Amino acid sequence: MNAPSIASLTADFLTAQIEFGEMSFSEVDAYNITAGLRADPKQAWADAQAAAGIQVNQVPTEWATFVWWHETAYAIPMAAGEYPQRLRELGILLSEKNLSALPTPRASTLPAGMQRWIEKAKLGSFDQLVMAAALLRSAGEFHRAQEYLDLAETKDASKRDVIANERATLHWFANDRAKAVEMWSKIDHHPASQFNQGVAALFNGEKVKAKTFLKQAQKMLPENSPWYDLASLYLSISEIE
Repeated sequence: MNAPSIASLTADFLTAQIEFGEMSFSEVDAYNITAGLRADPKQAWADAQAAAGIQVNQVPTEWATFVWWHETAYAIPMAAGEYPQRLRELGILLSEKNLSALPTPRASTLPAGMQRWIEKAKLGSFDQLVMAAALLRSAGEFHRAQEYLDLAETKDASKRDVIANERATLHWFANDRAKAVEMWSKIDHHPASQFNQGVAALFNGEKVKAKTFLKQAQKMLPENSPWYDLASLYLSISEIE
């Protein structure tokens, strides 16, 4: 079966994002894929949890502001705190021949309300601790993020794949990508590890390897998941000669 074209994948990706909610984006022509898109905070929160298989009902007060100003990312790993809608500048992604040249997002400033939410998470559940670590990772506070992951592991050591994926993602955003890939490769058959190894291979110019991992991730993800759509988009890019 042939993979969908880039054009159809882009159209589907944009349509899916626009349907997320009435607050989704500022006005944008569907054909203008270079325009910046604004993610729907509610959907972003759902996808940021689904990536790690966690559920946190209490949303940080300033999450919407954070999402609206969160810097675009191109190589988005499937991990807590990340969401497919963070890929807003599709035109740049599709026009870049050397994907490894695309920048890693800069650290984001956490509003005061989110900092308070993170502090309260110290006494919360495993899922809250994992999400707090993810938010700290976005702020470039990698050491604090590790501390929260340590607390989460103490809370529930049985969820070792979740913790391993989050630790690997810390290395990814710290630009220690070789270490991230090494850690992802040690996680058992899991959609996030397959997806992330596929993304790593794609953005390292290893398209054949990327196809294998991304196809495997697709098989493990629900077809109605935005992460499935993002895997499809990356897969189509990997098939460009």
